[in-house]
Amino acid sequence: MKWSSKMPNVFYGMNNRLANTYRFTKATINGNTIDYTYPIAFSKNTYDEFLLGKYEANIDKNDKYLVFSARKTGQNFLTVILYDIENNTVLLTKDMTNIPWYKEDIQGNFIVNSSGSNQIFDWVSISPLGTYILINWQDEPNNANEGIRASIYQYDKSMNFIRKLADHANHGDMGLDASSKEVYVQFGFGNDRNNVSNRAIWSYPLDGTSRIQLLPSKYNGGHISCRNTNLKNWCYLSTSAEGYKEVFAVKLDGSAVVNRFAQTHFTSDSLHGDGANVSVSPDGKKVLFYSNWREVNGIWDTYHVEFK
Repeated sequence: MKWSSKMPNVFYGMNNRLANTYRFTKATINGNTIDYTYPIAFSKNTYDEFLLGKYEANIDKNDKYLVFSARKTGQNFLTVILYDIENNTVLLTKDMTNIPWYKEDIQGNFIVNSSGSNQIFDWVSISPLGTYILINWQDEPNNANEGIRASIYQYDKSMNFIRKLADHANHGDMGLDASSKEVYVQFGFGNDRNNVSNRAIWSYPLDGTSRIQLLPSKYNGGHISCRNTNLKNWCYLSTSAEGYKEVFAVKLDGSAVVNRFAQTHFTSDSLHGDGANVSVSPDGKKVLFYSNWREVNGIWDTYHVEFK
């Protein structure tokens, strides 16, 4: 489910449980009830899989555009579907035959693996202003010694290729800087393809200018949210390294200015690999995160913190 960027009582999602169709769903909270409407549906005869971005994707900040990811029946490539929520119209359907959905064996057969361990394609999303589309998938290496790695690719809204935005694909999100320039923020691990250290938190401007180092360490990764849609020039992180298990906001201008919200004190747990999973309010003043407060096998509770 994805919360509306404009209406606090509205969220969107996919209903994939019906026998014959995938239904895009709008849910409106009215007091103690939720009203569901289904603006558009897609046939299960046409698609074997149909998802809103494939879990990790945003609706643009004006509730205008979103991107569906689909896999046609019996095929093994991504189909990108750009949808106009406002006018209930499919604007584009593009078969990305160069982006496999699953790994294949030597005979070219693919196996649907519910664990996701054999998936090549990860996510596709529209940018905050509806200008660009980003895709995360495991591309082929430049040489045999490099190995397959996930990368972030940038396209325009008509799915014309622009560039490989980032060599590595780690947890990240898209937001707006102080001048309303669209950026993609993510953790960096390892070295880049030129064997230069990539360990930092980076902002990648979508206008083609060079990436900006926001902080000089990756803090062992974690979770990033730029859903502070009414507050530009900040992004919100929860980190998982020992000594850095905290929730904070970082400014997107490269000044390394941060606002700290909380220490999260969670116990390392493979089921909670992104740590506290910070979520931020549209105005950037409040965050939600979760923690078991270092109790082994303890209950994971949700915490609400406001910055004043």
